[in-house]
Amino acid sequence: MKFTSFMLLLLMSTVAQAQEIGKWKDDGPGGIGTDITIYKSDGTYHLKQIFRDGSKSDKKVKKAGSKYIQYGADDYYVIDKSGVLKCYDRQGLVFEARSVNQPKGVERDTSGGLSCYELGVKYGRCATLSMKGKACNSSDDIVIPTRCRGSAETQRGIEAGTRSVY
Repeated sequence: MKFTSFMLLLLMSTVAQAQEIGKWKDDGPGGIGTDITIYKSDGTYHLKQIFRDGSKSDKKVKKAGSKYIQYGADDYYVIDKSGVLKCYDRQGLVFEARSVNQPKGVERDTSGGLSCYELGVKYGRCATLSMKGKACNSSDDIVIPTRCRGSAETQRGIEAGTRSVY
């Protein structure tokens, strides 16, 4: 019983010392489905990869500013402001991996706080001008954010934007 308690205590102290920096998944176009974790254990940073075929890699990396640099390789990793992990080598960007806390295919809402009606007006105006072969103002060339799709307010705005061209 003493041996089991000692092993449990040893296991708990080892787990408590590891600090996870983040988890990502390389599953975008051309991605290989790798799960990536960066963590710090006993003062050393590590980059752990689990590949689609089940094989694993756990490498020590050096943290220099915002970079995590692989020892003995030209590869380095950067976590951007939106939480995306980017891997670079001497030629440039190798791949990007999304945070596992961010759903795949998430669209950023760049509407600037405009109402769905106002966004609909911009969208309707730009779409109608484009169909008439005319250029629209770049500030009207938008994608309707998910929060406004299918709403009656957005539809009213699209109709008003369309009418404004005629």
